[in-house]
Amino acid sequence: MRFGGTLTREKDNVSRTVQPFEVVNVFNGYQLDYSILSLDNSQEIQIAVGLLDQSEVTLDCVQRTGILLGGDCADADFRLLDGVLFEVRVYDVNRFTQSLS
Repeated sequence: MRFGGTLTREKDNVSRTVQPFEVVNVFNGYQLDYSILSLDNSQEIQIAVGLLDQSEVTLDCVQRTGILLGGDCADADFRLLDGVLFEVRVYDVNRFTQSLS
């Protein structure tokens, strides 16, 4: 009989061709293992339970169809306000751009 566990943490930067040019991803993995051998040691039964968790990815700038939308982006064509702070209603950009075409 064997019991064990593993904890992994991976951090990686993903490169993109549009803004933001780099996004940081962090993954945390947890796994518990339990295994037992048969009486004649010819077979092993293994049970593993795990969880993989990804940290929240936030994008400060988003580039779409040549237009750069951003909050703190230095090169942003348009800056977005904090809707809660300024009590501004935020509309769905996808619906707005579809209605223009």
